[in-house]
Amino acid sequence: MLLVLNKAERSWAYAMQLRDKADGQGGREIHHLMRRLTKAAKYGAMFQQIASERADDRTSLEAEAYAAFLQGSLFLEQEKWELALEKLSRCRTVYDELGKVAEAAEQKLYKERVEELDPSLRYCRHHLSRQGGGAGAEGSVLLSEMGSGLLKGKVDRVLAHDGEVIQVSWLDREAPVTHASLRQHILAAQGYRAEARQAGGGEAALRVYDSLLMALEDARRTVRDLIADKLKAGASGGDEEHAELQHVRGYLQGLALTA
Repeated sequence: MLLVLNKAERSWAYAMQLRDKADGQGGREIHHLMRRLTKAAKYGAMFQQIASERADDRTSLEAEAYAAFLQGSLFLEQEKWELALEKLSRCRTVYDELGKVAEAAEQKLYKERVEELDPSLRYCRHHLSRQGGGAGAEGSVLLSEMGSGLLKGKVDRVLAHDGEVIQVSWLDREAPVTHASLRQHILAAQGYRAEARQAGGGEAALRVYDSLLMALEDARRTVRDLIADKLKAGASGGDEEHAELQHVRGYLQGLALTA
């Protein structure tokens, strides 16, 4: 997943450099720009596909929004206004929904992404209105935003998980997990662990096991960050929430050893 994401990011970054150089020019620079954007969109679609098969619902949604953004940006440069509007609107919808259930720091990030998309959306609508295609495009966008049962189902599952407080048990003691991101990583790890036990052997089992290890590492990193934040804020080792996080850390270590 990270390799494909890195390729998409590199292609996108190079495309943005070419776009800066191509301002007011044409020909060769524009051709290279389109090639790089096409590559970025291709790798973004690959990243989305891998995430849909191996990641949790939140990561899958974020990958879907990312791929839609890259595809929409390509259509924007190609002046395919209706397709660009559809993809960018889908991206905006996912970010807007995820922002409603994210932690405070993540909410700010999602809000910034939504605000960054709005000028491009207005630009697409402006060109469509000049072409007389605004009504059909708006219908397509509404279908993109709320008509997809798959998209709505993913958002609903993320919302449901983010409303839960799960308990983890370690050394005959239970501790609550209230942090949204940590909860998502733990739920993903538990799901992959159950899949790994049923997968048998072969390449499919290796892919599930790889996803399990990634989810566990994400969870451990989140716990380390949360503990560090608590210590910076002046919490002591006897603080209840700090103790619960240490207990969750032990649970994750045990889960990794028995994976």
